Amino acid sequence: MRTKEETLVELRRNIQEGNELPVMSHTINLVSKQASRESDATITELTDTILQDFALTNKILRMVNTVYYINTQHSGKITTISRAVYILGLDHIRNAALSLMLFENLKDKNLARELRGALINNFIGAVVSRKLASTLDSKKVEEAFLCGIFFDLGKIVVTYYLPVESKKIRELMAKTGDDEKRASYAVLGISYENLGVELARQWHLPAQIIHSMNRAPQTSISKPTDAEDVLRTFVSFSNDLCLLITKSASSAEGWDKALGALMHRYRNCFTLATADITSIVTASLKEIHEYAAAYSIDLSDVAFMRMARQLLTFTKAEKIEKADKSEEEQPPMPTEKYKDIGGIHLLECSVNMGGGTTKESSESLLLRGIQEVANTLIEEFTLNDMLRMILEIMFRGLGFKRIIICIKSPRDNIMEARFGFGDNVFVIMKSFRFTMDSTSDDVFNTAINKDMDLLVNDINDRRIKMRLPQWFVRLVDVETFILMPIIISKMPIGIIYMDKDNPGDLNISPTTLRYLKTLRDQAILAIKYKRK
Repeated sequence: MRTKEETLVELRRNIQEGNELPVMSHTINLVSKQASRESDATITELTDTILQDFALTNKILRMVNTVYYINTQHSGKITTISRAVYILGLDHIRNAALSLMLFENLKDKNLARELRGALINNFIGAVVSRKLASTLDSKKVEEAFLCGIFFDLGKIVVTYYLPVESKKIRELMAKTGDDEKRASYAVLGISYENLGVELARQWHLPAQIIHSMNRAPQTSISKPTDAEDVLRTFVSFSNDLCLLITKSASSAEGWDKALGALMHRYRNCFTLATADITSIVTASLKEIHEYAAAYSIDLSDVAFMRMARQLLTFTKAEKIEKADKSEEEQPPMPTEKYKDIGGIHLLECSVNMGGGTTKESSESLLLRGIQEVANTLIEEFTLNDMLRMILEIMFRGLGFKRIIICIKSPRDNIMEARFGFGDNVFVIMKSFRFTMDSTSDDVFNTAINKDMDLLVNDINDRRIKMRLPQWFVRLVDVETFILMPIIISKMPIGIIYMDKDNPGDLNISPTTLRYLKTLRDQAILAIKYKRK
């Protein structure tokens, strides 16, 4: 048997030298950055993280519009990540993203069977924990899920980074009948549970996650004394319930007896009827199936899924519905001509401009976004949420490399970046600012001073080079961009910047242009409304 110190040293070395652990490393990064208060910066960062992955964006939007999610909100279909965060909350969307990332990795056929099993079982426990918290009307529903995701961190890390030791632990359990806690301690000099706690502290995970890693005693459990203890109880009970289902759901009589014993252990914590347990298991199976269906992953070989379905046959539960697997196809966008004024293209919509033949999915996405913004304008909203939503609709609709909105500083005559999405956007935003000057003819001041929407099709055009400010040339590495000013009562309030890599990439149909202008006008309406 090795010592605890030897295990930790080898584990740290393997982590530093080896490949990243699928999902968990990204999860840890996301959680450690975004576990604090729900600030605008945090919401924008999470939204941008999701938007960088087109497939993840679509899957999250499809997921939050399933019956399970849509029952929690009252404003019709959700078509933007920003709106999803606004309606369902930052924690809810973050956890949906983490869940989908996990299933994305489960598609990897090179993933070891043991690791795949550990990740799936961990996720199942987290989902059940969330359903339990919801059933008990807790305000910590999403926290219960997040704590559940890290419940078996020690086991997952050992399975990935110390596969030889992981195999020895499984063999020892099979030979002696020891539980995981004893077997892992015998091989590693530290139990899976305590190893997870050690790593969580080193990675500066939130205290409630660390506390929830501590297993509940096998004897009668005391009533929780604080919020962290409540979460620990949710997570422990859920994992005990999952283990119970896997082992004892083969017969109705055996299940009733085992469930009675489990409920007796937790009798000081909460009271649940058998119908509540059935409802929790049914809802959990449905949600797990939704995620698996999104990535066409077969979970029929997972013991919990198989035994839980058998258990539900005892209670005549409803069958699980299949998730819709359809995906929109996106044909290419055609080119369009604009009025050229010295290398800058003036983006104007003439009265008789008809609908263009731009790719249908982009136009329909923009149109749905406009409708969603219109619905939000008649509700209670914050200006930052609204501007973020409008930016996201533009960003996704046209597939920009990046998009940034600048707002005039209240203290001086400077336009400075407020929000943005896209490639390296948070680094660029730190220096994306300029002084407004009514005498300047650079493209940014021209757009603001003349209240004109401008397209710079090719920054290499000799007529354009002299009109590009040096701060922009040094900062941004693209060759085409659009500027759309936000002017209220002839006063410049802001400007929206959108770019792509190569000259000619920004060819926009008349209909798409009209939708972009409508979205900008909705931003103006939102600002006006909040000024009243």
